Amino acid sequence: ELVIKKFKLHEHYKAGTPGDDVADNAVLSEFTSNLDIVHNERDAIELTFIDKDKNLAARIANTLVQVIDSVNQQLTLENRRQVLNLYRQRYDYLSTSYERSRRELVGARHRYGIFGLEMQGRYMVKQLIETEAALRKAEASGGDVAGLKRSLRGLTRADGGNLINLESYVAGTDSLAMFTTRVADLQSRLIAARSAYETAELSIKGRLSSVYLVQKAYPATKKFKPVRSLIVLGSMLLTFALSIVFIALLELYRYNRPGAVRPA
Repeated sequence: ELVIKKFKLHEHYKAGTPGDDVADNAVLSEFTSNLDIVHNERDAIELTFIDKDKNLAARIANTLVQVIDSVNQQLTLENRRQVLNLYRQRYDYLSTSYERSRRELVGARHRYGIFGLEMQGRYMVKQLIETEAALRKAEASGGDVAGLKRSLRGLTRADGGNLINLESYVAGTDSLAMFTTRVADLQSRLIAARSAYETAELSIKGRLSSVYLVQKAYPATKKFKPVRSLIVLGSMLLTFALSIVFIALLELYRYNRPGAVRPA
């Protein structure tokens, strides 16, 4: 119907006024009889349209391909929107989970006083060894034993006054490792989900063709059907020949019938 209206085929086929049932049916019948869509031997869909005007036929064929592509995209558009919505929901879920886990990780760092597992562990071991060695030396030589004990307590006990201490470090190591691993995992998944969402969004907005066009339709270089004048001439010759045969048979019948007068 779109092609019939676009190319004014009611006027082209001289079928009558658009909107009249008889004229509409006549145009539709003529249009469908001139249209041929087959699956050819090269595993492609071949669309052919026949008309007395070869240029019009080529334009109609190319327009039909565009219409088929548009209809096919509309049929799959809703499904692609649903897929895009699923990608968006997954991204939103991962984004919320990542932000929650990141806040939990930051809170755990402040709670346990751990800001770098590996470097902080090395620092604590070094300080503990040096402080304990100094304490033993002070006990033997009469140095500041009380001060060194306070320093050692601060390094080993959570209530010793030091933000960085062994007790908090040991208690928070497993939690920090778990939170760090989870945040890293969520971050990688979030990046992948964002990439998938952007790709799906670009696909649905890009309006990419769903038809792989092998070759556009071109006006025919020769008539597809026999020339009308040849058909008329052939009909006349056939009628003339049949008339001669009929007359000959009629004369033969009259000559051979009983009582017929024969020339002497």
